[in-house]
Amino acid sequence: MNRPYHHKKFRASRILAGLFRGLAKLIMRWPLILLVVVVVSPIGPHLRIEYRYHGDQYSKQIIDCMLLGTRGYIYRIGHEHCSLVSIVDTRNEN
Repeated sequence: MNRPYHHKKFRASRILAGLFRGLAKLIMRWPLILLVVVVVSPIGPHLRIEYRYHGDQYSKQIIDCMLLGTRGYIYRIGHEHCSLVSIVDTRNEN
């Protein structure tokens, strides 16, 4: 006697398919997820908006700089790491 098809026989494949559908929905929303991560994370990109230096046009030595990022302004004194865009860990500042 043949047993009728029962949907619980393939439960593992249904779970796997559901996981893939959920992953596809997350991938479609990646810009929103990236924006949330940048705002929430204490480590993020900062843009140099102001700096002071001494020396001439060919040999500048930066004295200090001000960076703007998602956590506000960061003022660095005596740093050589004042590039135009910097990845800054705000937990280690101040």
